[in-house]
Amino acid sequence: MSSISFAWIASLFYGATLVAGKLTTKHAIKNPWMYEFFWEACSLFFILPVALVYGVTWPQQWGPIIFSGLTYALAGIVYVLSLYMLDVSTLGSLYNFRGPFSVLLGVFVLGERLTPMQIGLIALISFCGFLVSMDERMKLSTFFQKGVMVALLAIFISAVMNVALHQALQTNGYWEVTLFTAVVAQISLLVLVPLFIKDLKKVRPAGMGGIAFSSLFFVLGYIAANRALAQNVGITSTILSLPFSMIIAFIFSRVAPELLEKHTLKVYAVRFTGAAIMFFAALKLSV
Repeated sequence: MSSISFAWIASLFYGATLVAGKLTTKHAIKNPWMYEFFWEACSLFFILPVALVYGVTWPQQWGPIIFSGLTYALAGIVYVLSLYMLDVSTLGSLYNFRGPFSVLLGVFVLGERLTPMQIGLIALISFCGFLVSMDERMKLSTFFQKGVMVALLAIFISAVMNVALHQALQTNGYWEVTLFTAVVAQISLLVLVPLFIKDLKKVRPAGMGGIAFSSLFFVLGYIAANRALAQNVGITSTILSLPFSMIIAFIFSRVAPELLEKHTLKVYAVRFTGAAIMFFAALKLSV
């Protein structure tokens, strides 16, 4: 399959990851540090047997792997914090900022220059960020809430992670990068154990089940995304930002609003409009 096909598959699974994660954090796991640690641990558990089947070996160059693993862990921590703070429909849409962040990284790290078209597209995406964060008050100030700022930080780190993974894949095999990036991340997350060790006795089986399902969806998306990133970063990052979770959240809001979120149709109309414009602008930006 082509890199674009893998990117679409990854985007679908990432959307399912977000929904499963929100259900778990809202109803079962109240400690974000615990969720992050076991979410990554389950992800590694699912990756390991597949990597072994495909003949994974030791990496040729550890430097890119270590950097990828550290950004992977940091992106996961900040993502989980934002998951506890924001609606699914808002958080999923904000990932369209990954495209502009990738372009800006090229400017500041690689010395690339922005064209007037790119500046305009980044401005348009930024404005639409206000729309996807709207609630019933219909105030632009909702964009500046703490949860949105944390989400934007998570997205920026995620953009850095994508670049790091792309570089690691240039010097190491696919399964070496996929497995050992997760290993490095899990080792670094041991620092979180003191922050949740006392809450372990409060965990219910449903909570761990929710983490397992979210991790499984993430691993399937992660494997597909790495396949796509090995060939192309720009268009892959844009497709990965598609807010499939937003559609799922909207359906839940109509049939079971107590599970995820509930807003008026007007709010969702504004959010979907902003998300659609952000996606097409991000797609144009990545070309």
